[in-house]
This record gives sequence, structure tokens and C-alpha cells, in this order.
Amino acid sequence: MQRSYYPFFFFLMCCAFGVRQTYAQDPQYSQYYAAPLFLNPAFTGAEQVTRIGFNYRNQWPGLDASFTTFSAYIDGYLDDYNSGIGLMFMQDTEGFVNLRSTSVGAFYAYELRLGEGMYFRPAPPPPSCSGTLASLIISFSPTSLTLTHHLTRARTCPIMDWMASSSP
Repeated sequence: MQRSYYPFFFFLMCCAFGVRQTYAQDPQYSQYYAAPLFLNPAFTGAEQVTRIGFNYRNQWPGLDASFTTFSAYIDGYLDDYNSGIGLMFMQDTEGFVNLRSTSVGAFYAYELRLGEGMYFRPAPPPPSCSGTLASLIISFSPTSLTLTHHLTRARTCPIMDWMASSSP
């Protein structure tokens, strides 16, 4: 019986050519230490008590293209398991097109005792004992866009001309 290596080869090619380097900018808080789970998911349960927190930032409110960020989190420590668990919700709205990013994340961090008063809390990238499960939804409002045919009375777009001439 001959074994097919096509699925493995296809998976390998998807991994090799499907990964691209990307750049992004995270929302920035003035008091970043007030958002511990956003700063580093390994801080989940680090205080060994249950924490609840809310963060809000409205950057450049005098401009039409302001940045508004809201987040809420809760985390706690499970003493029997030397672990912390937490949840975080964040919504970021950018610019005049209302580009909205909404994310919900669940966090887990394991605390390893190295000695008296010394602990190690692994960071989330694999392979580690911490983990993050998140969902991200991105949307925007196309009705707030200003296109060139909105600024001029002359219709310069052939599609718009055709639509105007074919309407009853």
C-alpha cells in the first residue's frame, strides 16, 4: 500500500508561502500599565486576586478623524492550579470612516515557582505554558466616505452617468 504525501506537501507549501510579514499598530493608552492583559497576557492572574478593569481613550477629539478606544477585562488566579485565567474585550474606532476593530480574548497563564519569592510566568508565544484565544472583527462605515463625485456637480464617473440615465 503506497501512502500519499500530497496532503502533507500541500500543507507545507501553504505554510511556506502563505506567511507574509505584516505590520500594524496597536491602540495606545496613555497609562498602559492600567491595561495589564493588553500589555502582556502573561500578567493574567499575576496579582493573585480577581481584578476587573475598564480603559477608555479618546485621542484628538477636536478632529473629525479621532481615535477612540475602549477595553474591559477581568482576570483571576486559581490557587489550586498555579494558573491565572482572564477575559478581555476591546473596541477601537479610527478616523472619519469609523474603521472599527472589535476583539474578544480569553487568556491563560501558568505560574512556575523557582524558589522562595521567585516565580516564572511564561509569555504567550508557543511553545509555552501560557495561551491566548482571541477573535477579531473589523468593519467600517462606507456611508461616511466622501468620493469625488460628491464634491463636483459634473458627473465624471461613467457608471454614475449610466445609472442616472437609465433610471426612470
